[in-house]
Amino acid sequence: MNNFQLVFRNTKFLILSEFFIKIIGFFYFIFLARNLPIDVFGRYNLVASFVAIFSFLPDIGIGLVVVREIAKKNYNLPLLLGNAFFFTGVMSVVTIAVIIVVGFFAGFSSQVLLLLFISSVTLLFSQTRSIPLFYFDGVERMGYSAILKALNSLLFVAFGLSGFILGFGLVGIITGFLIGSIISFVVTWMVFFAKKIKICLKFDKKIIKHFVCDGVPLGIAAFSSLVYGTIDGIMLERMLSEKALGIYSSATKFGPTLLQLLNVPFVVAIYPVLSRLSGDTIRFKRAIFKSLGAVLIWSVPASIGVALFADIIPIIFGERYSQGAGILRILIFFVPFAALSAILYKILIVVRKQNLYLAISIIGVVINILLNLFFISQYQIMGAAISAVATQIVLSVIYGAVLYFFVFKKS
Repeated sequence: MNNFQLVFRNTKFLILSEFFIKIIGFFYFIFLARNLPIDVFGRYNLVASFVAIFSFLPDIGIGLVVVREIAKKNYNLPLLLGNAFFFTGVMSVVTIAVIIVVGFFAGFSSQVLLLLFISSVTLLFSQTRSIPLFYFDGVERMGYSAILKALNSLLFVAFGLSGFILGFGLVGIITGFLIGSIISFVVTWMVFFAKKIKICLKFDKKIIKHFVCDGVPLGIAAFSSLVYGTIDGIMLERMLSEKALGIYSSATKFGPTLLQLLNVPFVVAIYPVLSRLSGDTIRFKRAIFKSLGAVLIWSVPASIGVALFADIIPIIFGERYSQGAGILRILIFFVPFAALSAILYKILIVVRKQNLYLAISIIGVVINILLNLFFISQYQIMGAAISAVATQIVLSVIYGAVLYFFVFKKS
């Protein structure tokens, strides 16, 4: 099987999985939007955005390192996976403490702090179940990852919905997520061990050092990406209100859904292939151009299509969210630039230029916060959408320039 066939097969599995995940997630999101008061719906998105910012900590970049090293076969596999589990487990516990402490000093209410605690424990189980997924991605058997991810999403929605139906409100929904993540954790590891794959929990100083040196810059960069990807919602809640965040959230679901449905599976599938081809300059460059072309082919028409049908928001979410249509017409155009950036920064990781990825991500955070401060104060909710698009345009240009000068021009 050649590289194209392998990428196509893995992309197909992952797209089917993401399609299933996004469909049930989207309908669940609509259900909450229509059945919760706007301010409570805004609180739900506030908790999700806040936890998302710190979701980099349990992994702190080692996931990409592990997949890369498995693809290149550079380390003893059981030892690599065992130390990844140990590292992720410890960092997950640290993450719980960080989320609660930062939430407390941010001045969140006691209910929000409780929701943050439950969500952070959920994050622990979600991250430690990722180790088997790293393995399946690294050996390019992504059908297993696709099925397990779809099952995880189904369990989340099923138990979250159960918590709501039983009348426990947001606490019931978030607790349902926790229960679903625990069951998903157990099932994922059962599948992993059923394949007779070994894992060694022996501490290896060399591997941990490798995780820290190569992974931490990626983790910090991921944190930066999460900040400029979610800080707009938190700033809206702080500068305006939970209601403003609720309205904005009705428009934010479409762009990430497109990215995760069409772009993420492709990027996940192409990453180990690019890692293998990185030693062959001609084939590596050819693969890069093909990848960028594929991204543009789907992202530009999809964004235009969503913008044309933005008036569907009040039909889906209810007339309370009619303001979201105008927001979506602007916000959706961050998609092509975000999709390109996702390929470009993965290439920097492949060629071990993760420090450049880190620097660009930090620049993105600064740009996004400054733009949000200005545009939200000037244009209210619409300002957050303008800031999101402008940030992604700047970042894609910077990534492209860096890739040209530090990779193409030097080779």
